[in-house]
This record gives sequence, structure tokens and C-alpha cells, in this order.
Amino acid sequence: MKKTALRFALVALPALFAASCGGDSLFGTLDGGTTGGTCPAGVTIYRVANGMYPAVPGSAQFVSDGCNTGIAASALESARTVQNDAQGNVTLYAADGSTIIGSGPVRCNTGTLSYGPTTISDGVCRFTANYSVSFTATADNAFTVQVTQQRSQSQSEPGQNCQQPPSCSVIYKVSQKN
Repeated sequence: MKKTALRFALVALPALFAASCGGDSLFGTLDGGTTGGTCPAGVTIYRVANGMYPAVPGSAQFVSDGCNTGIAASALESARTVQNDAQGNVTLYAADGSTIIGSGPVRCNTGTLSYGPTTISDGVCRFTANYSVSFTATADNAFTVQVTQQRSQSQSEPGQNCQQPPSCSVIYKVSQKN
């Protein structure tokens, strides 16, 4: 019996110690990279409420356009809608308010949102898209995103001539503020 109690103590004490010190898991963190469920010292947490966020004029820029879209960076400056579930999970929608760009956890102002695969048509080309979005809250109700859209299975829409490669990616950044 004493050996059983001793073995239990050796297993239970580290767990009790971790819990008493604010640890949230013996096997790593549960909140996207912070320890103890809190952000590093000096980090101010910004609030991003549900709603439509207009683009900050002049903030859009292409990081790369391997799909040869020919789109001007200013055309990326459209309003985007955010849905925040108040549990730290954010969904980002395109200007139409229904097309998901990405969804995922945001902790300590940053997170990676993802979505796909989904079929997209721009009127000339139809392709499968997968999104990865680096989301950074920069102030209350303000954020910057870097969107990576991986395109595959590109084909021409009927009567059109799609000029983009069969597989390619578009990466851009834009800031949004409500």
C-alpha cells in the first residue's frame, strides 16, 4: 500500500505543482503559444468586435502575385467582415460578407486563420483555393492581415481564356479599421 501511495504521489505532485503555478497543461500550452493562459508581460490585448471593417486607404500591397492577376493593390482595399465568438476565435469574410477567407484562434493579438479548399471564379478563371491568413490586431477594432491564397486546378470559364498557371499563389497585406 505504501508503494502504491508513493507511486501516486510521484505522478500527482508534478500535476498539482503545474496547476498551482498557473500551468494549463503538462504537455504544452493550449492557447496558441502563451503560458499560463496569459500573454507575455507588456502585451496589450486589443479588442476586435463583430462588424464590417473598411480598409485603411493606401495600406494594401502585394507580397507576390504568382497567378498574374493583374489586379492593382488598391483593388484589395475592400471592407471585410469579422465575426468574433468571444472565445478567441475569429472568422474573416470577404467584402460580400459571406465568403470566408479564414477562421481560427487569435491569442495575444495574433493568429493564423485558414479556410479551404473552396471553388472560386473570378469570371475568367475557376480554381480551387486554400487560404492561410496571418491576423494581427494592431489596436482596438483595427487589424492587419497577410492573406495567402493557394490556387490549384485552374481552368477557363466557358468562353474565356484563363491565363494563370494551373497552380499558383497570391499573397497580399492590407490593414482594416472600424
